[in-house]
Amino acid sequence: MIACQNESPDVRTARASEQNKTDSGDFAATVADRQEKTQATVFAEAALRGVSVYPLADGTFIASRWGWIKPCADLSAVQRLVRQLGGAQC
Repeated sequence: MIACQNESPDVRTARASEQNKTDSGDFAATVADRQEKTQATVFAEAALRGVSVYPLADGTFIASRWGWIKPCADLSAVQRLVRQLGGAQC
């Protein structure tokens, strides 16, 4: 951020404080966006292999394919299952 030459030190401090608030909020949004993107990617890879994945309220997942259902404790468990079913493509 570039400060104007004619701004008082108080104005510059207030702007810097506001910028810090925005930056920390952006970081939280970025982390959430990254997690959502990772989840969407895993779900898409699963779908390409004929697996439906459903998130549950407790943070776990259910994977389903051809009449069977497999509970998965977290997203990495879903990724491992998709790799097992689809080979080394994902």
